[in-house]
Amino acid sequence: VDCELQGSAVIRSSIDGLFRAIDENGDLLHSSSKTTSFFDLDIYHKGLARARDENGWFFIDRAGVDIGEGRRYRQIENFYNGQALVQ
Repeated sequence: VDCELQGSAVIRSSIDGLFRAIDENGDLLHSSSKTTSFFDLDIYHKGLARARDENGWFFIDRAGVDIGEGRRYRQIENFYNGQALVQ
């Protein structure tokens, strides 16, 4: 597992097929968060990652907290110059 510059990596469970973030020790990054697994999860960039659950795409912080206050989107792009395109 390559733990990118942010000190974490994304893995996919062979049991349920869901994605999770782990730290460089292999521990779950979001173990204290309500949601620890996602249908899709990108690597962290500048402290944020794109995640997808049954309701759509959103951004989470390193603690696994949804920073969009519950809003979900059909499509979401990475941040560029502090902004992200969402649909």
